[in-house]
Amino acid sequence: MLTSCESSRPVDTESSEKVVGPAIISLPEKAHDTAITSVLPLERAEYKRLYPHEIRTMMTDDVILLDVSAENEFNEAHRPNAISLPINKIRENAMSVLPVKDKTILVYCRTGRSSEIATETLLDMGYTRVYDAGEITKFTGNIVHYGFIFDNDHLYDQNTIVKPFTYTVTQSVHSGLPEYVFCIEGINVYQKSVNEGNLCSEHNFVRVAKLTITNDKDNTRQEFKELRTMIELEWVGEGGGLHFDDWNFDGFLDVGLLSGRGGTSLNRPSFYWLWNDSIKKFVRNEELEDLNNIEIDYENNRLKVYTRYGAWGNLTEYYAFGDDGLVLIDAIEALYKLD
Repeated sequence: MLTSCESSRPVDTESSEKVVGPAIISLPEKAHDTAITSVLPLERAEYKRLYPHEIRTMMTDDVILLDVSAENEFNEAHRPNAISLPINKIRENAMSVLPVKDKTILVYCRTGRSSEIATETLLDMGYTRVYDAGEITKFTGNIVHYGFIFDNDHLYDQNTIVKPFTYTVTQSVHSGLPEYVFCIEGINVYQKSVNEGNLCSEHNFVRVAKLTITNDKDNTRQEFKELRTMIELEWVGEGGGLHFDDWNFDGFLDVGLLSGRGGTSLNRPSFYWLWNDSIKKFVRNEELEDLNNIEIDYENNRLKVYTRYGAWGNLTEYYAFGDDGLVLIDAIEALYKLD
């Protein structure tokens, strides 16, 4: 509270204003020995809902992204670097979570309803640069599902269910080595298409984000992250596309993970990790990942890759592993006669 004090200095009787912090102190036109002062309240900032193009323009490193969804919804999906503040805890926790009231804040939620209420509440509390960004799907870029980052491919609508996915298998890669445990983690996404209440189509697929390989006997652990697979679960089974074979014919099993929709290990793109016995680790091989439709020719220790040219021909290539990696050893092209 502001108080006055007596002074022997002459008093300026003309009207004047002084700025003290964000408030204005007005001195009366005719001052006496005691000056009466008052603090004017700040004007409430105006509510605004943003369009997607405005969100993209405002997304800088200084902007705070505030997710006001329920805690379980935040764990299921949120934008990278977003802060969680459930709508039912805003009045209680806003000052500790958002201590600076003039920072730019974009508020979003699962459907856009809670974001509007939360934005209005923060404006009532004196926040000056808070905007309603609506539902989570208005944002472009990556999305975090259960702690793993995926590219945004419009997973969210009322007909989509996202659950965490984990599959673990124990596999021997060589008789002279202990067994290894292979664990893939990610999400299981179920989507259905509905038209006028009728089910038109449905998809149940797995998006793997991480492969972990462990060996408790030797206390070894390898992690491979951000794999971003998209695999139809009904076609690959509970294994989520994990498969084993000896692609470089060295007597040790290697590991592959399907990276594309549907299919089997023979005709779909995959990630590959080949066993390197000199360092006792699995090493990712991107040369194999550049090839599709790989078949293993065990009799001749080579890989067969088949490529179809639409209706007018095909190409069959044969590869083998040499000292410098994968080598093309033969290629046969067959052209069809078109009437």
